[in-house]
Parts: sequence; C-alpha cells; structure tokens
Amino acid sequence: MPPFAPIAGQLADLTPAVTRRLADPDETQWIQKGPGTDLSALPTGVVRLGPYRFHVSGAVMLKGARAAAADLPQSVTLELGGAKARALAFLHTTGWIGSQRYERVGSYTLTYADGSKATLALEYGRHLTSWLEPQVRTVVYEPVWRGKTADGLDAGLNALVWNNPKPELPIQSLTLESGGAAANPTLVGLTLLERSPYGAEAPR
Repeated sequence: MPPFAPIAGQLADLTPAVTRRLADPDETQWIQKGPGTDLSALPTGVVRLGPYRFHVSGAVMLKGARAAAADLPQSVTLELGGAKARALAFLHTTGWIGSQRYERVGSYTLTYADGSKATLALEYGRHLTSWLEPQVRTVVYEPVWRGKTADGLDAGLNALVWNNPKPELPIQSLTLESGGAAANPTLVGLTLLERSPYGAEAPR
C-alpha cells in the first residue's frame, strides 16, 4: 500500500461530548494555560491526517491529577448507533505528560448491540502520549500531525488504530475512561474504519 493511502470510514462527530475547546483565549479551555499554549494550530472541521479523515471540533478531555483537569468527567460514553467497523482510528493525546512510561492512564470500551464488551487499556508512551511530546515514537501509534504553539513549543497528535475484536457485531457505544493520572486521556477525533491498515497486527 502506498504511504498515506486514504482509508475509508465513518467519521464520528464528537461535538456533543466535547469538554474542552482546542483554542484557549481566556485560560478556561484546553489545559488552561492561555492562547500561547493551546492546540489552536490544529485544523478543524473534516480534516485528513495521514491516511485517516477525522471530524475535529474540540476535545473530549477526561479528568486527571492536575488541578486544571479536576473538574472534568472521569468517563464519557459516545453513542455510535449500531455502526459496524473493522477497526477504529483514534486521534488522541493526553493533556499533560505522564509520570512514567507504560503507566495505565485509561481505557476504551466498546459495547456491542448484544450487550457484550471489549476493552483496550491505554498505556502512556505505548498507546498515546502528551501533545507536547511529539518526539516520542512507538510502533503502536502513528504520528499524523505536527505543529507549534503560539509560544513556539513543538506539538503533535498521533493516531491509534484498534482492530475491532468483533467486527461482525453492531457497535452500540464507546466509553472513554480516565485512570485519574497526570496524563489524562483526551480524544480529538474518532473514525470507524472499513478496513484495518495493519491487518491483524493492530492492538485488539
């Protein structure tokens, strides 16, 4: 497959679940550091990042150990209405840098139409990393966007592809959960893919 060949999928609109805006003009949004340290450089709307398309409107940022994340929800459930997918692409990050590599910081749980569930544990530095650590690389996620803050800090977002353990079943919902660590899971985009770019090698 050629590099960055597009992969078709159903884009989820996260707007109803957004807990923080990407731009932070008044120190109440993103990580509450103001316009010099926010994610306003990230394109919004329907955007193509690497081989994936996402609908970007804000962030579903979850609760974390930092004071600026204390008022956020511990978990959020996104209703997916019985959609099917071979894999799911997550455009995600953490608001703050983790204290240790491979610390479990949260999870994604799929609930299927028959009531069964599948969970992917999220480990910092393996499945996701802070938007301010674009230099951290693993074989598990893909770097799909790189930019800078207004203050000149390097920033980046990565995409994680999770092979759906039960692709034959309709997906009722996806639940995002935070472990409450400093590195709090933050979902910026979600796409239900018609095929996996990695075959059986993606996390499942």
